Amino acid sequence: MTNATTRSGRTASSRPSSTRQRLKALLRASLSEATQKAYASDLRHYRQVQGPLPAKPSQVALYLAKCSSSHACATLSRRMAALDRWHQSQGYASPVKSPVVREALRGIRRLYGERQRQVRAITARDLSKLLKVARSKDGNTPSRTYRDCALVLLGFAAALRRSELVALNVDDLAFGKEGLQVHIRRSKTDQFAKGQVIRVPYGKRTGLCAVTAVRQWLEHAQIKVGAVLRPVDRYGCVGAAALTPQSVALVLKRLATAALGASAAATISGHSLRAGYCTDAAQRGVSIFAIRQVSRHRSVETLGRYVRGEL
Repeated sequence: MTNATTRSGRTASSRPSSTRQRLKALLRASLSEATQKAYASDLRHYRQVQGPLPAKPSQVALYLAKCSSSHACATLSRRMAALDRWHQSQGYASPVKSPVVREALRGIRRLYGERQRQVRAITARDLSKLLKVARSKDGNTPSRTYRDCALVLLGFAAALRRSELVALNVDDLAFGKEGLQVHIRRSKTDQFAKGQVIRVPYGKRTGLCAVTAVRQWLEHAQIKVGAVLRPVDRYGCVGAAALTPQSVALVLKRLATAALGASAAATISGHSLRAGYCTDAAQRGVSIFAIRQVSRHRSVETLGRYVRGEL
C-alpha cells in the first residue's frame, strides 16, 4: 500500500513532503525577516533592470555597470549576495563568484569609494522641537500625542533601532524605582535571540523623560498586553497590531517636517534617534564603554559612524 498509516497517524507518502516543507522553513529562518525582504527587493530590481534569472556572469557585470554611478557600493554588494544565494538555492552555478563580476565590483569601490548615506542624528536639541510638535493641538489627537512622545523619547533614550522599537511588547518592559528596564528579545546583532537588557533612568525633566512618556501612553491607550507601539488613526483610535518599522520613519519625518523643515526631514530616518543618542552622549563626554552599554555596538569603529559632527 502506498499510503500506509504510521503510528503517528500520518501516511508514509506524506513524510517526504512534510520534511521538505520543514527544510524550507529552516532555510528561511537562517536569514532575518529584514534580510529576506531586502533580498526579495534586490532580485526584483535585477529583473527590472537586467532581465530574468538565472543570469550569466556577463549579464551581472553589465547590471553592475548600469547601477555603478547611482547606487552605493554597500547596496550593490548586498544585491550580489541576493543573487548568489538565489542561484545556489536553485541549483545553478553562481555568476557572482566569477572573475568578471568580482573585478567589476572592485572597480566600483576604487572609482566611487565606499560612499554611504548618512542620516541626520536627532539630538537633544532637535528632540525638544519634535516633542513640541507632537504635543501641539494642530491636527493631533491625545492618543497620537502620547504615542509619538513615547516613540521618540524611548527610541532616543534606549538608542533603539526601529525594528527593536516596534517589536517591544508590554512584557518586555519593567518599571521600577530607578526607571525602566527594556528587554530586547532579538536584534540585528543578536539574531539568535540571547536577549539584551537596557536600563533607562528617569529623566531630570518630566517633559523629556522616556519612562514617564511610555507609562502615560500605556495608561492612556489601556494597553496591558501585546505590542507597545501601535497605529493611531485620525480619529484617535488605537490599533491592536504593532507599528511597522517603516511607520517609525514616517512618524519621525512627519514631526521633523513641522519642527525642522522639509530639507532636514529628508535626511531623517528610523536610525536618527539611535544616532542622536550616540552623538549627544559623545558630545556630553560620556565614556565609550557607557555608550556601548546602551547602544550595544560590537565595535568602537561602528559606534564612531553613529556620532555626527565635531567633538
